[in-house]
Amino acid sequence: DHIAFEVDDVNQAFGRLHAEGFTVEREPFDVAGGTVRTSFLRAPDGVKIELIHYGVAANPHLSL
Repeated sequence: DHIAFEVDDVNQAFGRLHAEGFTVEREPFDVAGGTVRTSFLRAPDGVKIELIHYGVAANPHLSL
């Protein structure tokens, strides 16, 4: 139902895509637990896009 992209900064990626004409489906938000941030947009061709960032607790392979 959608394509997801892992990004370093959901807010920044969201702003850039929105400025390029992507339609807001859901503004950036933190998922319960506070280690994941995500948002949803719809591309001009109709494809639903998810932007996601996993925090350290959600992704043990992520190093600081």
